[in-house]
Amino acid sequence: NRGSSRSSIQGFWGLPSIIAKRPQERHRPLRPLAQPRILTPMRLPCLLALCLALPCRAEQPLIERIYIQGPTRTRTETIHRELLFGVGQPLDSSLVAESERNLRQLPFLGQVRIHTRPSAYGVELVVEVEDLYARAPSPLLAGQLDELSFGLLALDYNLGGRGQLAQLNLYHRAVEGNQASLFYEVPRLAGSPYTLSSGAAWAEEGHDLSLSLSRPFLSLGDPWACGFSLYQQEDVQRLLPRHLGQLER
Repeated sequence: NRGSSRSSIQGFWGLPSIIAKRPQERHRPLRPLAQPRILTPMRLPCLLALCLALPCRAEQPLIERIYIQGPTRTRTETIHRELLFGVGQPLDSSLVAESERNLRQLPFLGQVRIHTRPSAYGVELVVEVEDLYARAPSPLLAGQLDELSFGLLALDYNLGGRGQLAQLNLYHRAVEGNQASLFYEVPRLAGSPYTLSSGAAWAEEGHDLSLSLSRPFLSLGDPWACGFSLYQQEDVQRLLPRHLGQLER
């Protein structure tokens, strides 16, 4: 190993002497530079086809305007709050499909369709919806002729065209007496993703109070949901006649 390393060092430093002994190799003629290739008419279509075959990502057009068509009772801001896209954002077909699903889940809307049309600086989105009847008054009747219970139920799940739910229940029970209950729900509280629900019930045997605040899943990609609730209940015990089959209430 030591001899081979020494010979290589000597050979490197002895290189000038070798060049001096062979002057004809010192001035070798330079090779001419390669001439640039000219695109022939046959190569040009192949090059264009190759460029078209390369994957390229086109920019999505921007949303210029959003039109709401069809609702008669529902307000336009109620529909806008369910949309996952807005003016000035790039068009995303997945968000358009999820927005259609959000609108179809509302009980006061029937057919829902969102389609696009070109505009001068992007695209315009047209949201077509159909209003459904959202009020449901119903009488309540139960029991026998000598122990008849009756009442009235009033329900509106699109109160004021805002998508709010209100339910009033007035009922007279033959044994327990008179009862009344009220339930009220506000989705998207003050433009937020939270839903506020409240309920109150009164009867001759006590009362119930409830309040809850929740955040549901807004889209398929939403990673979390939460909620909490408060509840208060008060019961009054009383003795009932034996022929009703109960001794204590």
